Amino acid sequence: MPLVVLMRWPLWLALWIGILSACKKQPDPPPTSPQTTTATNKPATTEPAPAQHTAPHVVLFLGDSLTAGFQLDRAEAFPALVEAAWIKAGKPWRSRNSGISGDTTAGVWSRLTWVLKPDVHTVFLAIGGNDGLRGMDLAASRENLDKIIRRCKEAKKQVVMAGIQLPTNYGPDYRKRFAEMYTQLAQQHKLPLMPFLLKDVGGVSALNLPDGIHPNPKGHQIIARNLLHFFQKQHLLP
Repeated sequence: MPLVVLMRWPLWLALWIGILSACKKQPDPPPTSPQTTTATNKPATTEPAPAQHTAPHVVLFLGDSLTAGFQLDRAEAFPALVEAAWIKAGKPWRSRNSGISGDTTAGVWSRLTWVLKPDVHTVFLAIGGNDGLRGMDLAASRENLDKIIRRCKEAKKQVVMAGIQLPTNYGPDYRKRFAEMYTQLAQQHKLPLMPFLLKDVGGVSALNLPDGIHPNPKGHQIIARNLLHFFQKQHLLP
């Protein structure tokens, strides 16, 4: 349109055309990359990975009344005291008391399948005292212990053995052969051996019940202390 014609238009129309030209849609800004952050935006945070909980290593204590804690609360018996010490020290180890008063090597063998659970890492074997007190044939007792050890090792369990000593009234020959039974089996199967479960406790009246055989709470505390030292010295648990 000739400039002359535009100049004849009313002033308001010319101004209106100018406003429309200025209000044309501006192009959209380029998209922002997901990795781009501005000064006002906080960087994305990653949720922390959940803590990994490892199943504890279970130590199965197989024994008789000495392990069970005869006439005591279960919490006063040495397996529970050992576990309490492990927990206090932050160790991932737990105890399972499978001691039964009056039990023998034959009794442990008969119930071994039921107590040898998959979560058991180590078997602490302290059995045979009742075999000796009853004057049983030591060949049969040794055979039972041998079968128990073999079965535990077949199940890929670490086996630890504790020896027992008999009172002096059983005669030197029987007592000697009884003590040697544990030493020989430990050597044969290459097992860590705690020579005498009742070390520092057996025969001490102040540490035993009136029967003179079973430890009282103080006696169990000493057994637990000795056992903790033994486990540490032998490096038995990971």
